[in-house]
Amino acid sequence: MKTDWIAVEIDRDEVRAWAVDRDGAVNDHARARDTDLAQLIAPWRGAGRPLVLVSGETGSPASFVPCKPFATLPNAQSDAGIDLRLVPAIAQNAPADVMRGDVVRIAGFMTTNPQFDGVLCMTGPVSRWVHVSAGEIVSFQSFVTGELIDSLVAASVLRHTVGSSGADDVAFQTGFEDGFERPERLLTRIYSLHAEAEREGLAPGLARARLRGLVMGTELAVAKPYWLGQQIAVIGQDDNTKRYTEVLRAQGCPVITADRDTMTMAGFRAARAQIG
Repeated sequence: MKTDWIAVEIDRDEVRAWAVDRDGAVNDHARARDTDLAQLIAPWRGAGRPLVLVSGETGSPASFVPCKPFATLPNAQSDAGIDLRLVPAIAQNAPADVMRGDVVRIAGFMTTNPQFDGVLCMTGPVSRWVHVSAGEIVSFQSFVTGELIDSLVAASVLRHTVGSSGADDVAFQTGFEDGFERPERLLTRIYSLHAEAEREGLAPGLARARLRGLVMGTELAVAKPYWLGQQIAVIGQDDNTKRYTEVLRAQGCPVITADRDTMTMAGFRAARAQIG
């Protein structure tokens, strides 16, 4: 069918786009790095000024919690001959926080699970704990867990002793318990991994799994006021989704899961329906 509107997600240096028909079905999709938006969507434009919904744009207007995900969907200036609408960022004053790309996924989950009242765990390089209730985002907290792990492995003393990959379950659990039970010791325990590798021959892959568990365990300890006693939905698509689900269930939490891309498109469809 003919493309009715276009959905675009900007995630750092990568752009993903979907051509969507009037019934909400995806006709085509594309992704590219460091590309011009007009060039990426050119094959789908046709005649006229197509509606283009963009999520994750830096500088998009912000709504402040508590609020609905799409409190507004304002027009944005564009020289590309398109009807450009920006999915708003969601911001919080205390503690200061902001999120962009995850907003459309939160909207998708809330649309497909309208009775859900609890906490969303958004996995990724930056993970988020989002309290939703009565159709609104009440509050949220962001953690640079994934980014911290990657940065430590790439550009710290750990680059000499911690591998770029490692998924050993026992090593992960050891690290997780250490971080969860003693989060105040995170910084010294990170260096201990380097020392263990040098003095005791801790393998790089096992060190990586321990590091991942250590940082994730610390995150869950700090985020405990969010998830304790709550219904939780973990939204993601990678192995982190599985890890978060397992450790939360081990703490006795009721957990459901949702696919990242499915929630992304559900959110874009909800935004399109709101525009009318």
